[in-house]
Amino acid sequence: MSSGRWRLNRRTVIGTTVSSIAVAVAGCAGDTDDEEPDDAGADGDDETGDESPEASQQPEDLDSPTEFPDGEACAVCNMITPDHPEWNAQLVKEDGTRVYFCSSGCMLAYYADPEHFDGEDEPVENVWVTDYETGELIDGQACYYVRVTESDHVDDIMMMNPTPFADRDGAEAFINDLNDEFDAEYNHEMDIITFDDFDMELAMMYRGRFLEEDEDHDDTADAPESFDLVDSEGEQIDMWMTDHWHTAVTVGEGDARMLYAENIVDADGDSIAIDGDHWELDARLADDTPTDIVSVHGHGDHVHLEGEAEGSAGIIFQFRHHGDIVLSTADDPMTVEVGDTPEDDDHEAADPPESFDLVDGDGEEIDMWMSDHWHTALTLEEGEMRTLFAEDVVDADGESIDVDGDHWELDARLADDASADVVSVHSQSDHVHVQADTEGSTEIIFQFRHHGEIALSTADDPMTVEVGDHDHDDA
Repeated sequence: MSSGRWRLNRRTVIGTTVSSIAVAVAGCAGDTDDEEPDDAGADGDDETGDESPEASQQPEDLDSPTEFPDGEACAVCNMITPDHPEWNAQLVKEDGTRVYFCSSGCMLAYYADPEHFDGEDEPVENVWVTDYETGELIDGQACYYVRVTESDHVDDIMMMNPTPFADRDGAEAFINDLNDEFDAEYNHEMDIITFDDFDMELAMMYRGRFLEEDEDHDDTADAPESFDLVDSEGEQIDMWMTDHWHTAVTVGEGDARMLYAENIVDADGDSIAIDGDHWELDARLADDTPTDIVSVHGHGDHVHLEGEAEGSAGIIFQFRHHGDIVLSTADDPMTVEVGDTPEDDDHEAADPPESFDLVDGDGEEIDMWMSDHWHTALTLEEGEMRTLFAEDVVDADGESIDVDGDHWELDARLADDASADVVSVHSQSDHVHVQADTEGSTEIIFQFRHHGEIALSTADDPMTVEVGDHDHDDA
């Protein structure tokens, strides 16, 4: 990948796809227990059953890992563990209690302070983590870990984890790769650790935000009302508004895309920053969607998609505030198309609009855009909302374009570096809502999409929006 946000991932290291995790420790085979554990994770996740984050197993199962039950949440971060098989971990205590985790970093945090996560401080009998090279569960108390210190170095779930390897040679080779790729300074002696090195200091390094008490934690945080989905190059893929998408995301078979949420606002028009700490972006496959088309990995501040086989699948985006899901797009999954994009002779060579009239819901003309400029500004009273449509849209050949919300769509967003608190902008396929939030001036960009692809953007000439008292006539 050529993106500046590219990071080492498992495919970079071993050159193969690990699509599922064998539920066995490398080198041994054990029976699995069919009993599902109780709910794991923080309060507020309704994807699992009971309130306890732990599940009791029979003593004879203490020497083998079990399957990760459907819907089982991580006991630390609340992410659904079976959705992340390439990173999973689990432990079992001497009393038979078994606990599941999305990753080795969350297992470390729980091991350091189980009572913080509503667990009992009982001795640990066995631990299993997922080997970075093979994707198999291995003995977490006998393996080696690379103490990764920069989230940009590994395309890792939850941003950063101690990275497990079955043998020291694998850990040393991984450190060599990191040092070569990122001009890093990892040390074989200092940065290859074992389970005996797991303590609170290390846990705070990887999962401090889950272990610290946060006085600013707001359990009543408002959910996002809209957001832009962009890729690692900053290209906007789509905008989600309240309950629907406008297009699908495409990825080539064997290729990967990293997706970010930007321009996120709640119902009050307040901005939300996905920092991977207070707010996190997560994603998973939709229920009943094919599981062999695309793999999905949430990494705190972005989502990693990898095309596995040609076809179509649905994915659900989730926004978490301090670990609790405050928005899920489960009612409207985004479609992911893997494979070559079909050629469509009807839109392959569509000409972009050359000019259009911008009108409001009453048919009143606000301005005309011609080639590369506007003639006036959009004025609003504070608290006012206006619905905007594009009419008399023509291309360079004088051919009319019908913005029907199907073949052609009208989209809008705030301009880069524009004031984010003056207006909120929401696209609805064939029209745009502009809500005046507070007095001031800002700029918005209009975009015309043809079958989901941006054919015209007014980014070089944003429209000025003035919010305030406009009852007087300056003329």
